[in-house]
Amino acid sequence: MTLGYRHFEHLLLTHCTPTLIKRKLGSMFHIEDRYSDIHDLVEYYDQLLELQGLRIKLFYTHGRYTVYVYLPSSLKFLLQDKDIQSFLKLYHYPDHNILDHLDKRLQMDQYPHEIGVFLGYPLADVWGFIHHKQCQCCGYWKVYEKKREKECLFKQYDCCKKEFILLYERGYSLSQILNEGL
Repeated sequence: MTLGYRHFEHLLLTHCTPTLIKRKLGSMFHIEDRYSDIHDLVEYYDQLLELQGLRIKLFYTHGRYTVYVYLPSSLKFLLQDKDIQSFLKLYHYPDHNILDHLDKRLQMDQYPHEIGVFLGYPLADVWGFIHHKQCQCCGYWKVYEKKREKECLFKQYDCCKKEFILLYERGYSLSQILNEGL
């Protein structure tokens, strides 16, 4: 069974718009392992998105694929933060090849707690989740501080996502949407 370019693009727009517009470090979604064309699709869209300064990494864990779309430059910048470095050391992340270590962590646990860092969640919210703090609101992630600021951000993400999906439904390809700034 194949997934196809059109359906894969729709998944990218549905789950990754905040990253595609470079407002969020990373986004993820899962796909069942029954699609024979997933590797070809990821390779194609990785090349397409690389032109925009984005990358796609495919993980395979627990009988399904996890598609990770991210901004390498933002990830590199984030990893220079001493607090992030200290936090990731708690989970034995090396200084290099961190995505390989994330792959290992995903093998051990479908949702390792530190995954939020790779998705651009603020460290305070990642810590709040890990330590079972009182959640202030939920949106693209669980929020533990600065609720109003993040609710505003989530609304911006939602508006962009709706706009992109509307353009897509009107027949524009992902490439057209990203390249032409429609």
